[in-house]
Amino acid sequence: MSSEAFDSVKPPDAPDASLERALHASLDGLLPALELQPLGDDRYGVGGEPARFERIFGGLWQRRQVRRPLREQRPQGAGQRAQPQCRHVVDPLPQRVGNRAERVRLPERRAAGDQRPPLAGGGLLRVELCGVCGSDWPYYLKYPKARGALILGHEAVGRVAELGAAAATRFGIKEGDRVALEEYLPCGHCRYCRSGDFRLCDETDTLNRPPDDPTIRYGSTPISVAPSLWGGYSQYQYLHPNAVFHRVPDHVPAKLASLALPLGNGVEWTYLQGGVKLGEVVVIQGPGQQGLACTVAAKEAGAGAIIVSGLGVDARRLALARALGATHTVNVEEQDLRDAVRDVTGGDMADLVIDCASGGPATVVSAIYVARKSGRVILGGRKFKTVPEFNSDLLITRFLTVKGMRGHSYQSVELALQIIAGGKYPLDGMCTHVFPLAATDRALHTVGGEGEPGAIHVAVDPWA
Repeated sequence: MSSEAFDSVKPPDAPDASLERALHASLDGLLPALELQPLGDDRYGVGGEPARFERIFGGLWQRRQVRRPLREQRPQGAGQRAQPQCRHVVDPLPQRVGNRAERVRLPERRAAGDQRPPLAGGGLLRVELCGVCGSDWPYYLKYPKARGALILGHEAVGRVAELGAAAATRFGIKEGDRVALEEYLPCGHCRYCRSGDFRLCDETDTLNRPPDDPTIRYGSTPISVAPSLWGGYSQYQYLHPNAVFHRVPDHVPAKLASLALPLGNGVEWTYLQGGVKLGEVVVIQGPGQQGLACTVAAKEAGAGAIIVSGLGVDARRLALARALGATHTVNVEEQDLRDAVRDVTGGDMADLVIDCASGGPATVVSAIYVARKSGRVILGGRKFKTVPEFNSDLLITRFLTVKGMRGHSYQSVELALQIIAGGKYPLDGMCTHVFPLAATDRALHTVGGEGEPGAIHVAVDPWA
């Protein structure tokens, strides 16, 4: 379909024929678990409850009895795609459980059909693969109810499918280029953007905005915000005019390229913010994807000793940490971390401690105790609870620098892609699972610890 056809599509509050086709196409390809059935009043519903397409599509809904897939009912005309675009949408639906209706998360696989975003200042990415961030699991649990239906996923890698005339000049890329996207959609002109800290830009910093004042960001913007394609769990993703791109070499496998953002976090936390230097001792708490990314960054920066700690269930991850450059690993259920660091350093303790663990606030306290005097502590794992009886005097008496950290900078992602492309580290060991689009629910449960075992970095393949 031409870019002119893109430009003709109106927002959902101004329905036209193309959006009507998109609505009908959206009913194709739904996951069987939804159990959609035509009801007596000719509307779709789940377990006897009326559907919510009127709410999602801004009032565009025609009652229509459907007894076979709509794709088979519509003749393929000129300019119509033979295979509609599919995306994975999460929406809380009323589902009949016994004799009562409960609100539950029911993901769908919808076909977008002819619903195309305007391209004048942006474009369209053909998603090759999208990583599943650890934050996607809590998003999955909370955002559909709080924000409405949305397409998750913000670690997308793919090729530029289409660009508007202005976008090609603005982005400095062309159709066919292979790129990785960051989740941020910064304004480009505030003090944070101008200084390179665009992750803190108010226009994209969703963590510091009140719930009643939302903004746009990849992977957390509802489909009610035009043009809806804001997530990477989709065959196509909208390229906003303020999108942040990174070129990806053709020889890099997609599953490795999807590590660009988590590895970028590791470079940011360890090297750019943690300031690790040649020969320094680094302690990394938590051997998940962020902890392993910090391990790679510490090794690449020339750290002298890299100590990674975890639990008994983390034996495989701790073994991978050694393969990625850790000099020592500690099972904290068998050995006290302070004693282990004291033994390795001869009592000097660590120059840099990075807390990537998310299991509870105890690791915040241990991070402070294993840092040497005038050492640095990076807190990267969110606890979602306060630290009990925290003795802040330790920060003073031990002359510590403690910094909270999240996300990445443009520079750190560029450095991460260079590390990936170099092939020096066995990063394949981090890429444990790839799920098809129809199994996105399973992918999210796996990241949340309720699905497939042994997960480190998980990805979704929208074409599988």
